[in-house]
Amino acid sequence: YPEYSIRKFKDEDWAAYTQDQFKEILISEKMRIIPPWHLKNDFQGVTITIEPGSGFGTGSHPTTQLCLKWLEEYSPNNDSFLDYGTGSGILSIAAMSLGAKHATGIDIDKHAIQNAKHNSELNGFNISFYNSNSDILNQSFDTVCANILSNILIDISSDLKHLTRKRLILSGILYDQIDKVINIYSDWIDLKPYSEEEGWVLLHGELQR
Repeated sequence: YPEYSIRKFKDEDWAAYTQDQFKEILISEKMRIIPPWHLKNDFQGVTITIEPGSGFGTGSHPTTQLCLKWLEEYSPNNDSFLDYGTGSGILSIAAMSLGAKHATGIDIDKHAIQNAKHNSELNGFNISFYNSNSDILNQSFDTVCANILSNILIDISSDLKHLTRKRLILSGILYDQIDKVINIYSDWIDLKPYSEEEGWVLLHGELQR
């Protein structure tokens, strides 16, 4: 058996305790993430409400923040947007909040899809979320974003090629993985580093037709 220890905790309001762990996250002066129980005080910018669930992406992780900062800088105004590996739905919601024409999310985790739909409704959107690639096989999107670990990004290059109409954003890549990912995608898009945060890098590129 592994080493372990036992501690006794006094009973308390565990729901309130859990909620207290999730606070406002400032992405920039013009964008923030809040949980639904946060007091909605005046904020001159985009506020995205995310209820933490099984889906990855409460806004605290560097890979998610890199994507949010990219979206804020390269506003997806009137674009169609695909969030591949949507998790909590945060990036789809951000895209819609920043003016995307419509957004779609896909994730293999059914619980994440439920969480994403809930978060979409919290923000006043009706974003389409799917559990399988087959649901979007005949579609393409102006902007495609995949915030997944690099080994999966490497495996799905051909899938993203068919889904991408204009530009691609890849996050979830460590600094020493940049060259490998760029090389895998080089047959159809020229990817370059956008920014780095805590050792994580976001790559982006635009299709040349």
